[in-house]
Amino acid sequence: MPRSVASGMPCMVFNYLNGTLKLAKQADTILFGTVGDWQSDILERSLRPEQAILGLRKHLGLFANLLPAVLYSEPANASTLNSEVVSGSDTMIIRELTGNLYFCQPRGIRTAPDGAFKGEREGFDTMRYAESKIRCIAHVAFKAARKRGKRLTSVDKANVLETSQFWRDIVTDAHKEYPDAVLD
Repeated sequence: MPRSVASGMPCMVFNYLNGTLKLAKQADTILFGTVGDWQSDILERSLRPEQAILGLRKHLGLFANLLPAVLYSEPANASTLNSEVVSGSDTMIIRELTGNLYFCQPRGIRTAPDGAFKGEREGFDTMRYAESKIRCIAHVAFKAARKRGKRLTSVDKANVLETSQFWRDIVTDAHKEYPDAVLD
């Protein structure tokens, strides 16, 4: 059985619906740390530790990942970027966690039935977003922006992906509710 690099303990692929989910629902706060390690990559995907986190996100409705990134002035000189530009950087990255490629179907590995790779093995995932999911994360992002300089930058690939164009349209519409924030 794989062992956790951090703890040296065997990785126990647990059924989050038996106990862990119940405990999480009773808690006031849940703190997620990193899950999994390269040694678990040999396991069937459904048995990997990361699947438990995905299940908890889905069942608890944990749709927003907030990743603060602050660069204090002391290590700024170690950056490959101009230290005057990066010194004091304070950024919040907000990711949507329950839509898109993590949970959408179909997905898998197969022999391509058509297209440019017909007959070859291919991996595929489906990217889909419901308007409600985009609006939820947009509201989280705009509310965070109000507390952090009132500027929101939404990053997408609207030039090549329909889902990204849809995302951009919904975020732009949601921006009307936050006229005090700048959207770029």
